[in-house]
Amino acid sequence: QNGDEEGLDCGGSNCEPCITCADGIQNGDEEGLDCGGSNCEPCHPCLNGNETTTEVSDPICIVTNLIAGQNYTAGTVSVTREGDLLTVTIATNSDWNINEAHLSIGTCDPFEIPTTRGGNPKIGRFEIGESLNNVSEVSYTVSLSEQGIEDNFCFAVHASTNGPSGSETAWAEGVEFNGNSWAMYINANLSDCESTDGSECIACTDGIQNYDEEGVDCGGQYCAPCSTCDDGIQNGDEQGVDCGGSNCEPCCNIEIDYTDFEQGFSTSIWNDGGYDCGIVNNSCFPGDGKYASLIRDNSGVHSSMCTNNLDLLAYSTVDVTFAYAAFGMEAGEKFKLLMSVDGGYKWQVVKVWKAGADFSNYYFINETVTIYQPCSSKTRFKFLCDASVNNDMIVIDDISITACLSNGYDDNRSRDREATTSTNSSSEIDEPNALLASNSALNAETATQTEEAGIDQEEDDNNFEDANIIEATEVATEDARIASESSIINTVVAQELSLFPNPTNDVLNIQYSNVTNETVHISVTDLNGKVIRTFATESSDTENIKLDVTRLDAGFYFVTLNTNTKSESKKFVVIK
Repeated sequence: QNGDEEGLDCGGSNCEPCITCADGIQNGDEEGLDCGGSNCEPCHPCLNGNETTTEVSDPICIVTNLIAGQNYTAGTVSVTREGDLLTVTIATNSDWNINEAHLSIGTCDPFEIPTTRGGNPKIGRFEIGESLNNVSEVSYTVSLSEQGIEDNFCFAVHASTNGPSGSETAWAEGVEFNGNSWAMYINANLSDCESTDGSECIACTDGIQNYDEEGVDCGGQYCAPCSTCDDGIQNGDEQGVDCGGSNCEPCCNIEIDYTDFEQGFSTSIWNDGGYDCGIVNNSCFPGDGKYASLIRDNSGVHSSMCTNNLDLLAYSTVDVTFAYAAFGMEAGEKFKLLMSVDGGYKWQVVKVWKAGADFSNYYFINETVTIYQPCSSKTRFKFLCDASVNNDMIVIDDISITACLSNGYDDNRSRDREATTSTNSSSEIDEPNALLASNSALNAETATQTEEAGIDQEEDDNNFEDANIIEATEVATEDARIASESSIINTVVAQELSLFPNPTNDVLNIQYSNVTNETVHISVTDLNGKVIRTFATESSDTENIKLDVTRLDAGFYFVTLNTNTKSESKKFVVIK
């Protein structure tokens, strides 16, 4: 090396450029880009495909959970493809077995899975079905050409299983049929299933980080890119940016809905359950905005509010966060959060809050409930008040529903329902009376609606229809404000409502003293909230109304007295 040479007989003003192994150019006697030849490190064995390859056998292209009894993950259902053949495998976890299995597969348009007119699957008409004897795995293979499947296809897997909970019906987790059952099917594409006659370089599967790999068997010039959970890119099998898939944390805090009731129920996913649910204009409640929702009393569906159907099938956990305050709730009275996975046909309790144990009146509380139970495409949530009279109220505002995506790999995740909650109580609400004034207006509105509607107001838990928003207003004068809870109680009993004889089998005497000379509305309802009879009077004297109960069925009923400033309800029993 002499003169201005940059290397031995290379570089400078007169010689050929020097060959380097880091110039990003294949030059000199390099066998590849900056590799091989007499000077550089050996090239990756997979260069030019001359490295020994290994057959890729039966890669699983579709996998989903086998859900038993709606609440348990009993195993998996997987699909593999080899040429024209598609194989569906049902495999259970160690504590579950299969006694019967059925498979139907075909095109999605037209939909070839046999169903009834009501949209429920006809399991007896599935093309494949057999009885088994407590097996843990079974596979079925079909010809794609014989089924007329070119790309998009649908299939349903049904099984009768035995497990820790006993005998359970099971379905491959997917989209629910249009009927009234929880049966499911899978909509998939053949493009998701690569043929199994491919191959890959052994150097990218040797379990060692070597050559130019950026991680173990990933990255570099020849292996698949490495997936990282902090690169700000959705790559690998991630379901979102740096979340989900086999390596990263599940994608969470995905907003499903947020409702602040500033537009009432009309623009939200929440539905007014009936005459003991409404919207209140309440300046004393420290939620965001001016309006909040209210549920009160214990009138069944009428004392509740429910969401529309929510498609939560893809999520592993759901958080319901809300702010609430209680008014007039006595010790042991409660409200509940319920959940349905079949569009409101059946409900199960997620969480119960009891007065005296979980909350006190006039305190603002933030609550979060985390739900680990499997959801569906027809998930609903419902808040229900279970108290005793109209002055027993729960005001709820700022309801947020968020979720975590299921990453598809957490097969050991518990499917049993759990709920973890956290609460924060702020300062005591100084002026609960504005709410009581709003509640009085709600009572008056309820009485008017009841009188106009007559006695035919029967509803059930499966039918939440949008009701008109009741925008109750505050009483403007200070004289209308009630100074304390004790004075509220005194006002409630001032009418001295009494029922006798109780129980009764012929006539019930409804007696009260209208000391405030207000218009009094009285309604008689059954346990389901159906109005049996209504009365109205403006007399200032002691009143005694005789109610004929001979045509009523034996059971429990309620008499509710409403004025512009108060409400009271008492129970009576009809015997036969």
